[in-house]
Amino acid sequence: MEPMTARGLLAMQLSPEQKEKLRKYERTLPAGRCLTAFEICQWLRLKPAPAAEADTTLLDGLRKEYDRRILWKLNKLEEKSHVEHCLKRCFCRSRQDEVHEWEDWAVDNFGKAMEEIEWGIPVRKLTEVSKK
Repeated sequence: MEPMTARGLLAMQLSPEQKEKLRKYERTLPAGRCLTAFEICQWLRLKPAPAAEADTTLLDGLRKEYDRRILWKLNKLEEKSHVEHCLKRCFCRSRQDEVHEWEDWAVDNFGKAMEEIEWGIPVRKLTEVSKK
């Protein structure tokens, strides 16, 4: 199982309080460092239900499409914005932000038919990236 697939599947089982606690903790870690699903389970003392192989395969496929259709576009917009706006201090999304965005997207879209999924960049993210 891919690490981001594991994070997505685990995110579906976390309560909002656990998710907030995790994200708050990850913001204290060095830039780009996120806990693995295994580390999260140890840290929160969780014993999540095993994921069905079909769910793992489905989420792996969704992750690849998410990377291609959404993340790639966001990164390109951010690269362009970075050159213009991050001269003294960088305001770009961190790797942690990208992981958290993926988890939220996975929770919102897992189980939907492909034609029901909104593949555009979420307006909130587009605004954040382009206004920097």
